[in-house]
Amino acid sequence: MIAALSNTTLTNAIDASQVRFALASTTGVNGLGSLTLPQSVLIIGGEAMLVQNVPASGIVEVIRGVGGRVRKHAASTKVWVAAKTQIDFTRFGEDGLTGLTGDPGASGLPFYRLPLGSRVVDPNTGYEYLLCDYQQVNAIGDWVAIDADGLAVSLSTTTKGRVGIITEVTVSDNWGWVGVVGAFTAKHTSNVTTGCVLKAGSATVDISDCTGGNVVFNATIITLGSSANDLGTAYINNPWVYGLTTDLIP
Repeated sequence: MIAALSNTTLTNAIDASQVRFALASTTGVNGLGSLTLPQSVLIIGGEAMLVQNVPASGIVEVIRGVGGRVRKHAASTKVWVAAKTQIDFTRFGEDGLTGLTGDPGASGLPFYRLPLGSRVVDPNTGYEYLLCDYQQVNAIGDWVAIDADGLAVSLSTTTKGRVGIITEVTVSDNWGWVGVVGAFTAKHTSNVTTGCVLKAGSATVDISDCTGGNVVFNATIITLGSSANDLGTAYINNPWVYGLTTDLIP
């Protein structure tokens, strides 16, 4: 996982040629004129910009389209703020995304890329991942709900929407990959805090095990641990939940 980047928003809409514009805040944004702080990179909707100057509070002057992408952006669009040292320029523009420094390590996960919530396919396995902002401490194998902004939170009995499986140990306000397509280490339990309702000790799903748990659709058991909350393996294909806990088989 990597530390979450700070963010602000665009004060006004900008076209594809503007190099000077307003942000809701320029706290932590640095240009070339700073002698002690690293130059900042702004990431807006898949476009990266090098900050050249912060001439006044709330105003930035930038080089547009680092990595080749230049586009217009609407007012109030989220702006991610990174130090230049946090950007991996060898992966700039890869998959139309902005590469971030930090290696997930020996687990074989993809390299990190912005924007948050972006979908990345591992070319070696075909598995698909979303870069998410962890909102709690989670363990590998936990099931989480993922909102439109890429925030990952533990399931509840009323959760509705897309879900995925944690693939890295998490800490609140850090970023990491959540698996959404492929075979992943997964917990099986009727506990709504982890969400999945795969039956322990059997290769089948017993509906009695679903009581009190949020039924996960598009999730198939491959292997199971010996008891509830033990780690097994599940194949998922863009899984989702609908806040249902009884009489449905995922």
